[in-house]
Amino acid sequence: MIRHTTGNTMWVKPDSNLWSTDDGMYLLTAGGSLFQTAAQVEADMHYQRSVADDDGKPATYLLHADHSQKAAKFVAIETAADSYRLKTYTTPLLNLDNSLALQGLSIDGSSAMVKPSFVFFNAEGTERYSVLEQAGKSYVMAF
Repeated sequence: MIRHTTGNTMWVKPDSNLWSTDDGMYLLTAGGSLFQTAAQVEADMHYQRSVADDDGKPATYLLHADHSQKAAKFVAIETAADSYRLKTYTTPLLNLDNSLALQGLSIDGSSAMVKPSFVFFNAEGTERYSVLEQAGKSYVMAF
């Protein structure tokens, strides 16, 4: 994790393994755990839930995530055993809202595996996008 502080604002480097809600009240880890932050030491980093609670797979790992305060959701790239899923979770309860498997998907018609590298919401929080790679080329897909 790479964390920087400027004044009262904490931000996390985009290629880190930790993602924050826009208001900084929740942190989602690459291991899939959600923690609530607080100014009081005894209430800080309170464990909320894990994405593994929905699928029962403790080997689940998040490659990238983004949060929309307007949508009150996280969108994430989840990987387990060489398969990828694009998942959307509600906040603050981290309940699964939507899931899209990428296994068997072909963008260019080839048999090369499609790998997601980045997910994000639009500014209004109404659309979700993923940057996908297949056979050395990159594509943006709304889902």
